[in-house]
Amino acid sequence: MPLPQSSTSPSPECPKWYALRTKPRQEKVVQRQLETDGFEAYLPLQKECRQWSDRRKELEVPLFPGYTFVRLFDGALERVQVLRKSGVLGFVGASQRYAAIRDEEIQNIKLLLGSSVPFCPHPYLRTGQRVRITDGLLRGLEGTVLRVANSESLVVSIDLIERSLVVRLEGCKVSN
Repeated sequence: MPLPQSSTSPSPECPKWYALRTKPRQEKVVQRQLETDGFEAYLPLQKECRQWSDRRKELEVPLFPGYTFVRLFDGALERVQVLRKSGVLGFVGASQRYAAIRDEEIQNIKLLLGSSVPFCPHPYLRTGQRVRITDGLLRGLEGTVLRVANSESLVVSIDLIERSLVVRLEGCKVSN
């Protein structure tokens, strides 16, 4: 007769999202290789119109050039398999302590890309960060960031890779 399982037994560890640095213009190749080998990979893409001398074409380009995301358990074997993929430069993080990305940050990007809300890339800023204006009438002015966005826009960020997007919130309700 099998022993009853304790309700306090540890649950299997959940996989976590990690950012991979890739060689330039190799993001899609890395994503395909990872998915072919059974890994859950995510490459956020945006449509961009490119103009050549003879034609105009709409392309899907990486939202964060040079990065692809992969979901892994904390096993060293999986990491080694990922690092062996052509086009992968490495995990984002300090030496052997690769930092995981919060699930909410990936879900926010997926939600934004799945909506019809317009957005654009935005510099990564932190409250309290010292900045200098580099263009326009106030060029050269230095100051400290008090707010990351005005009341009519929202900045969606992935902290680990320090990349952000700004979304106009016209007609949306926001709460904290």
